[in-house]
Amino acid sequence: MSNCLITSAGRRNTLLQKFCDAFHPNGGKVFAADMSSMAPALYQADGQIKVPAVRSDEYIPFLLETVKEHDISVLVPTIDTELPALSANRERFLEAGCTVLISSDKFCSVCADKLFTAREFAQRGVEVTLSWDGLDLPPHENLPEHLYIKPRDGSASVNVFKIRRAELESYVNRVPNPVVQEELIGDEVTVDAFIAPDGRVMHYVPRKRIRTLAGESIVGVTCDDASLDKWCEQTLAVCATMGACWVITLQAFCTGERIILTEINPRFGGGIPLAFAAGGDYANMAYDLVNGKDVDACLGAYKRGLYFMRYMTEVFTENPVW
Repeated sequence: MSNCLITSAGRRNTLLQKFCDAFHPNGGKVFAADMSSMAPALYQADGQIKVPAVRSDEYIPFLLETVKEHDISVLVPTIDTELPALSANRERFLEAGCTVLISSDKFCSVCADKLFTAREFAQRGVEVTLSWDGLDLPPHENLPEHLYIKPRDGSASVNVFKIRRAELESYVNRVPNPVVQEELIGDEVTVDAFIAPDGRVMHYVPRKRIRTLAGESIVGVTCDDASLDKWCEQTLAVCATMGACWVITLQAFCTGERIILTEINPRFGGGIPLAFAAGGDYANMAYDLVNGKDVDACLGAYKRGLYFMRYMTEVFTENPVW
């Protein structure tokens, strides 16, 4: 028997339930970890673990001890800030008998920097957002009139500003580690995808982002577009050659006949419940692969035209877990 640990569990209740569905029939448990006792997913888990701050020196040693203590065979990261430490230490977890569902350290490093992402994928023939180092800009007259400025290593839409070219100077000093990018007009698309550790692209679900809140999709619909399916398979194959594996999330804009990659999150995305509902059985796929079972690729096997609308619900307790 082996168990699962979801770190920085927060409000990832649907994600946690999917791993419960995969582990419970096989006698396993699913633990949830967080710094705060007010994380709703804790109260749905089989066990709760209070962890140090993600960026502290104690974080990885604490998780390794947790893996040993609770017989954890699969660790599921959920937020950007924990990816560097977990990807750099994934071999240590393997030695402890635990597979971290995370891409290679190199791939995670590229994805953590929006400017590097644009440069690396452009070199590999993938069309990307035009991007400039905010601290080394070309003459402003050579830039588009409408721009976005954001942190190169940012997430959750923090410190992201839509500006005009004339406003650049005032914003460059306000945004830490800035990257400047062209404004793209079109449908914003997210692709949730599963890549096996051996580099096989196994499954993907593209979805149009209809409404977002703090950078997270709250209303969306799965796409029905043969050209987008082709783009997904080609771009995910490039990701696999760069060290991507397990679950990753692509973000792109469809602007007429062009599909332009904007960024990649090498983790479960916030809108993953729609991918699950559309046919992405990623928790069971991960469970089977970790346990040495054969899993067939099923590219294109997802339900088109499926909408999702996220709403808030509540957890009540008189006894917080700590």
